[in-house]
This record gives sequence, structure tokens and C-alpha cells, in this order.
Amino acid sequence: MKHMKHYPALIRSVLALAILLVVVPMFAQRSSAAKTKQISNLLQQKEFIFRAQTALPMVGGLVQLSPEYELVISTDTLNCQLPYFGRSFTVPTDVTKLGVDFISTDFGYEASAGKRGSQQIIITPHDQREIKYMSLDVSSNGYASLNVIFTNRQGIRYNGYVTSRNN
Repeated sequence: MKHMKHYPALIRSVLALAILLVVVPMFAQRSSAAKTKQISNLLQQKEFIFRAQTALPMVGGLVQLSPEYELVISTDTLNCQLPYFGRSFTVPTDVTKLGVDFISTDFGYEASAGKRGSQQIIITPHDQREIKYMSLDVSSNGYASLNVIFTNRQGIRYNGYVTSRNN
């Protein structure tokens, strides 16, 4: 009988824990749905930034990148500032442009649904002879992978995330 005094407190604690286990996931789902809608809107409006966090060249290992590397997409301009690690099959005409560094105002942008709620975007810069296309796969929560396919270099993949241009 001595331990009976502690049962109401134990019951209240278990009840509070059960409520938390139900309520917290509901808020997380709302937050996740809002993030998915925000990412989808950014991709549809063609107004976003892909911020690269890592690079994965065809030869060698994963390379951690500093925060300044990005691909900025707007309706009329593509501004790419990414490093390059890999093998080139021709000698570059301008040795200062060894990275994937260009501005394009003539590019194709095709979006399609991918697996598990992701979206795939194929970007074809028509005014850049060295790049065949860029494939950007964006998950519903904003994490993304950018594959760059070149005409005279090995391809490279960048992993990062998509964010608003206003951030």
C-alpha cells in the first residue's frame, strides 16, 4: 500500500509521454509537407540555388566543399560556380577556367517527376560548348544531387541542397 501513492504521478507521466508521441509527429508531418511544397514551388518557378556541399569525381574520393560553390537558376540566367576535379581530354584554352564556372542565358530546363516524390531537372546550356547537360535530382525535402556531363572531360557529381534565392 505504501507504493500506491506514486501511481497517480506515474500514470500522469505515462499519459504525458503518450500525448507527446502522438502530437510531435503530427507537427513534423505538417512541417515536412510545407517544406515539400516550398521546394516544389521553387523548382516550378525556376528561381532557386543549388548549394554544393561535396563533389564526387569519377576518379578519386569524396571532396568536401566550402559554402561558396553554387548553381544559381533563374528564369533567364544560369550562373554556375563549381569546382572541377577530374580528367580533361583536351587542353583548356583558358587555364583560369578550370572549374565549372560560367553564366548562360540560353539554356533548356526540363522538369519531370522522379522516384519517391523527387523531381529530376535536365538543364542544357546551349551557349556552353563544353557541357552536354546537367541533371539535378531533388528530393522532396530539398537535398539534391547534380551530375554534370561534359563533351571533353570526365563527368562529376555534386551533392548539396536546394534553397530559395532570397536566403
